[in-house]
Amino acid sequence: MAEPRLIDTVGECQAAVAQLETENVIAVDIEGIDLGRQGEVCLIQVYGVSSPSVLLFDVFTMGPDAFDSGGLRRLLESDTVTKRIFDVRADGEALNNYHNAKLRAV
Repeated sequence: MAEPRLIDTVGECQAAVAQLETENVIAVDIEGIDLGRQGEVCLIQVYGVSSPSVLLFDVFTMGPDAFDSGGLRRLLESDTVTKRIFDVRADGEALNNYHNAKLRAV
C-alpha cells in the first residue's frame, strides 16, 4: 500500500476525487472539532479499496472550495460509490450543516 497522501489544494482535491469516483467502495473517516450540528469538519480520510490508497483531505485548509470546485460533495453524495463509515450520525450532521453535503450510499 502506498503512503498516505495529504490533499490540501483544490487542484489536488479534484484529481483525487476523480480517482475515487472510479471506486465501487471507499472507507471514510471524518475528524473535526465537536462534530455534529455545531462542529467543524477539519480532515476527511478516505481509503480507496480497489486501488489501496489513503487520501487525507485537509478541509480546514481548503475550506468550502474542497466541497464546491474540489468535488468532495459530489463524491460523498454519489449513489454509485458506496461509503463505509463507522457511526455516521455526527459526521453526517456536520457535513450537512456546514458544507451542504448529504451522504448517500452509506
